[in-house]
Amino acid sequence: MAKKLYQSIATALVAWKNCLNMDVRSDWEDKWDDAIDNYVNQLPHGSGIDGTTVFDRDRSNDSRLIFSIDYHCMNENGFYDGWITYTIVVKPSLSFGMTVTVKGRDYNGSKDYLADVFDAAFDQDYE
Repeated sequence: MAKKLYQSIATALVAWKNCLNMDVRSDWEDKWDDAIDNYVNQLPHGSGIDGTTVFDRDRSNDSRLIFSIDYHCMNENGFYDGWITYTIVVKPSLSFGMTVTVKGRDYNGSKDYLADVFDAAFDQDYE
């Protein structure tokens, strides 16, 4: 059964953290670590999302996922003119499945754009 991408990331994160809490290192720790990396690699790239996307495993848990992205800003003339680092927070919602919040300085509507792009990405079915 397919899960949404944000659910897959959260499930893998909880399993990975459970492995870290065990006294004995297991192969499962590496498998969950690789799974998380694979899921994060499915996130959008391009169209301004040209820098790194980092999943904050320490601050994330089963009730919120936190990402940091580097966004390549574009001015009104269509030229790149700087970088802004944004924090993307994904939280589960009983009414809507999840909510995506973008934190950082807004530049020419970039926060709304990123919220729409990442909302669609996290809401995709992933097997």
